[in-house]
Amino acid sequence: MLEVRGLSCGYNGVPVLQDIDFQVPEGRVLVLLGPNGIGKTTLFKTMLGLLPALGGQVLLDGHRMDLRPSSKDMRSIAYVPQAHTPAFAFSVLEVVLMGRTAQMHAFATPSANDRAAAEATLRELGLEDLLGRLYTEISGGERQMVLIARALVQQPRILVMDEPASSLDLGNQSKLLGIAKQLAHERNISVIMTSHNPDHALLVADDVLLMARDGYRVGPADRILTEELLSHAYGATVRIIGDDVKACALQLQGA
Repeated sequence: MLEVRGLSCGYNGVPVLQDIDFQVPEGRVLVLLGPNGIGKTTLFKTMLGLLPALGGQVLLDGHRMDLRPSSKDMRSIAYVPQAHTPAFAFSVLEVVLMGRTAQMHAFATPSANDRAAAEATLRELGLEDLLGRLYTEISGGERQMVLIARALVQQPRILVMDEPASSLDLGNQSKLLGIAKQLAHERNISVIMTSHNPDHALLVADDVLLMARDGYRVGPADRILTEELLSHAYGATVRIIGDDVKACALQLQGA
């Protein structure tokens, strides 16, 4: 289980977020919700050791997480960033194979089994048509799905995704949310993802961390995803409509 205790994070010693507490048990999806600029990405970067914490700690299975890149703890976590600009013209398969490095010894090269795992993951996500393509020549939405494939081929215990649906069309958003839920509930992976869209949390979250300018709330989705709390966090009038198919409609104040 991943646990965050009293975590404070920011830049150059100036806190953006303070005293954050939450946990993500195995087999559950936690969605971080909040308006743009609230600090969701900053929180992720601090959790993963990409930014130094200003206070608090991150625990894995009860012990303080070893945030060194080569540690056993970090090999159990896969991270899908919000955006990725490739520096070199790697093929799609090569990008996905990079996810296998967490399972390989230093200086080892990918084996036939690694290649088979990468190809199987691409097929699982419906991306087999991209196998022969260059990563630099596919769309932004396709790149995002390839990064998810790279994370999954790592065989992580914890999957961290920063705004994974932001550049996807509706069809791929639906596919992504289904994959997140399946990974958690069927493979017993802890999934943490950020979104600025409450619809995503309504559809997939077991638990929600809802961030507002004056603090945050965390708990089961049905307790946090209320019209009152969402309206406060987003500074908008929020109505949750529909019983069988959940949907969230945001109406700007004064509209």
